[in-house]
Amino acid sequence: MSDDSKVVITCEPYMDISDAVNIHKELQNALDSGQEVEIKASEVERIDTSVLQLFYGFIKEAQTRGIAIKWKEVSEPVKTSATNLGITKHLGIP
Repeated sequence: MSDDSKVVITCEPYMDISDAVNIHKELQNALDSGQEVEIKASEVERIDTSVLQLFYGFIKEAQTRGIAIKWKEVSEPVKTSATNLGITKHLGIP
């Protein structure tokens, strides 16, 4: 979903390797838009390492392109998984 100034990515409650292709496409489309990206992750109950790796690469590429990424409404499972992997700071998760 997008508006005039940003692209909004709303995460599903369960995000795992079976969703990786679709998530990758959504993230790539967000990058290609060149707009600010807002990631809503309040409903995430489980997120696999593979999906966090996609977000890691996405954010790294967004930084290279000068695209702002903002996390909004981040669930505890996302925070915990990112912390366990040691990538919370890189992902910019509050």
